Amino acid sequence: MSWQPDPTSLNQLIDLLIKAQSPDSNVQMMVYNQLQSFNAIPDFNNYLIYIFATPNLPQSNIYMRNQSGLYLKNNIINSNSNITPDTIAHAKEASIQTLIDKDKMIRLTSGTLISTIINIYGLESWPEILPSLDKLLDHPETYVVEASINAIEKICEDNTRQLNEDTNKPLFYMIPKIIKLFENPSAKVRRDAIKCINHFITTNSEALNANINNYVQGLYQRTSDTDPEVRKYLCQSIVNILDAYPNQLIPEFENVVNFMLYCTNDEDESVALEACEFWLVFAEKYELSQYIEPYLPKIVQILLKSMVYNEEEIEMLDQDDNNQDTDQDIKPMHHKSKNAHGMGEEKDDEDEDDDDDDDEYAYEWNLRKCAAYTLDEFSSLYSNNLLEILLPPLQEKLNSQDWKDNECAILALGAIAEGCGESMEPYLPEMMKFLIQNLNNPKPLVRSITCWTISRYCQWGMNYQEGGNKIFFVPIVEGILNTLLDSSKRVQEASCSALITLIEESNGDIIQFMNPIIEKLGQAFNIYQSRNLLILYNAIGTLAESFGEAINTQEFVNLIMQPLVKRWSMLNDDDHDLFPLLECISYIAIGMGQGFLPFADQIWKRCLTLIETTIHMAEASANGIIDDYVDKDFIVVSLDLLSGIIQGLGASASQVIEPTLDAFLSIELYCLKDSMADVQQSAYALLGDLAINVFQYIKPYLNEIFTDVVNETIPNEERLALSSSVYNNAIWATGEIALKNGAETSPYVSKLLENFIPLIQAVYTPNNLKENLAITIGRLGLVCHDIVAPLLQHFFIPWCAALRNTADNEEKISAFLGMCNLIQANPNAVSNDFVYFCDAVTQFNNISPELNEKVKEILYGLKQMYGNQWDAMLSSLGNPDVEQIMRRRLMERYQI
Repeated sequence: MSWQPDPTSLNQLIDLLIKAQSPDSNVQMMVYNQLQSFNAIPDFNNYLIYIFATPNLPQSNIYMRNQSGLYLKNNIINSNSNITPDTIAHAKEASIQTLIDKDKMIRLTSGTLISTIINIYGLESWPEILPSLDKLLDHPETYVVEASINAIEKICEDNTRQLNEDTNKPLFYMIPKIIKLFENPSAKVRRDAIKCINHFITTNSEALNANINNYVQGLYQRTSDTDPEVRKYLCQSIVNILDAYPNQLIPEFENVVNFMLYCTNDEDESVALEACEFWLVFAEKYELSQYIEPYLPKIVQILLKSMVYNEEEIEMLDQDDNNQDTDQDIKPMHHKSKNAHGMGEEKDDEDEDDDDDDDEYAYEWNLRKCAAYTLDEFSSLYSNNLLEILLPPLQEKLNSQDWKDNECAILALGAIAEGCGESMEPYLPEMMKFLIQNLNNPKPLVRSITCWTISRYCQWGMNYQEGGNKIFFVPIVEGILNTLLDSSKRVQEASCSALITLIEESNGDIIQFMNPIIEKLGQAFNIYQSRNLLILYNAIGTLAESFGEAINTQEFVNLIMQPLVKRWSMLNDDDHDLFPLLECISYIAIGMGQGFLPFADQIWKRCLTLIETTIHMAEASANGIIDDYVDKDFIVVSLDLLSGIIQGLGASASQVIEPTLDAFLSIELYCLKDSMADVQQSAYALLGDLAINVFQYIKPYLNEIFTDVVNETIPNEERLALSSSVYNNAIWATGEIALKNGAETSPYVSKLLENFIPLIQAVYTPNNLKENLAITIGRLGLVCHDIVAPLLQHFFIPWCAALRNTADNEEKISAFLGMCNLIQANPNAVSNDFVYFCDAVTQFNNISPELNEKVKEILYGLKQMYGNQWDAMLSSLGNPDVEQIMRRRLMERYQI
């Protein structure tokens, strides 16, 4: 380093860094403030580099040197104005130099400094770093090799793609050298070498592909490694290879299986968990199932063993059960924006996962949960074969005197419910009796897992009959209700979750227990702590959604609504506990209908206040007036509750809207243009509900609203991928507005169709959005057929395809009525493709009399137009089986 410090300034900085070691917080604050002020000095960072990189300075020590390196790192991260190219060049030189320092702390900071520089300035800005680190891998001192491979591992983790795509192909010389380090005497070197290559396994790396055989053989050589960290990452590598290069494992498959069985039984749980992931990946790869099936007996035994609670877990769970909830115990709440109520409200995969009844797999992932989830996946893959293997050890655990074995067996029964359900039927009556009895088990963990397992079999249990009676229905419901008020927090949670499943799966039969359910849920307010209040809200929301207006009773008001409103009034406007509470109240508002009116006014006004406050804070943050992050979920959840109130009250919603009309409409129109997709999604859902129930309030603003719709539904694949729910809700709301506005919608139709037609034609448009597009285009045809009909040939075929398989409802009927208008107005447009309409309309099972007559009229008219070509037209569908069904239905329904 050519730069040299001024001795006086250097000593002053060293004195200050010595004071930083003082335990006195006042002294530390003084030092911090002075160091901050030093950032204005041009050479300050060079002084830090000098102190960090110079081992034998007078008065200097390891702590001081390390602090200098950390201050430098922070200045680089914060883009300090004095971080010049020369400073970075000096920092690079110093970080390589200190990587061979004898002190471990300095070496670690050096590695962190290297990562920081690369992350901020890019790997391409430092072409010398990889060759320099590669050279240090040959250093005679083990600690230098350890520091170098550790730095390389961090670079690989953060720059995987760049390294794969680097035209200089550094991986082609790095990977073979790193593989050789698998044999290094140092466990740290072996660990980090394995971790390095791990980053490239699933990236289809050209360099790894070229070295894959040597890599796999190198891993096999480490199967007898005694270091748990090495074994952990070795297992992780094998799991990744199974996922990306499964054929590489087949030649040595028996040895691989035995090693992974051994590691799944490792006393170090981090090793066991990585190994257990191997079986889970196998369970998700159907094409490889034949290879693992012969080993199922051994795998099942080890999975069951892994599912038994150990003493440490029991102690931790008992402690959690006995402690008061803290903020750290409550998972962050993130509200999901409201879906539209149109044809396109299908759930995506994430929603399905969130709504699944897999609470036992939730929270922190560990060995027990991985093993249980693997058994769950195996049950779907191997079903009968798995059950034959599983039953003897299960019976043994069920008969054990150790409650931990009993609990494990009940968990296993729940895990195989989905995959082995049919095969389990002969055993289910006795099993259900056993489970119901264990709801009263003295051990909370047994009661808890029993609630979960009963919920997994509840559809069978609640419908099973003997002598014409559903013999388990009442015991299941009463048993779960009795555990709702359990003294154990964990049982409360499992019971509440099970009750949600019972309500959802009972097909309405559970309504006979509505009063006892309301009573128990009301009592739960008095004993549940913060964490379980969240699932209590979920249970109440599910109850309201399932029972609808039946909840509109005085008992519900007294036991549920009043505690909810009390809780609502206690929470501050910035409290994230409002999210599940508002979502719960939204379902109640819809369910209670007119009965919600006494509560509506105060809740409506507070929602508007929440939205206004959040909007103002977001604007202040965007303009740099405040630095705080503003969570717009407060807007989203409030909009959704407003939507629920309007749905529930219908036309009576005018009573709460009128006093706040100007402020409310201003907020709604603002949110339609918000920069956050979730806010727009909920705003458009609210717009649709306004159109359905109180159209008069939005009619004066249709010009602005339709301009927004056109701006938000531009046919663009990339944009659609980012905000498909906004498209969905905007298009759905447009259809609802068109129905209410009728022919007066005509000034806006052409602009709307400029977006809608390309969208319904596009391959990239999701099916659920195409369904909503078809509904809305049909409705536009219903009210403005003269504008839509000339364009019919451009969307006719995708329109028919979009609605062919959708459920029969009023929205679909209104869309087909609109299409009938369009066909009558422009029959020549469909003359070559009318068979698609015939196919789509014959899929109806419940068609309205009006539509039925309209279809009949069109069929007879088009048949006359086709003349002797009618039969040839019906044969043009290209699918003989579908054609046969279509012809039969046309004859049965229309005698044609």
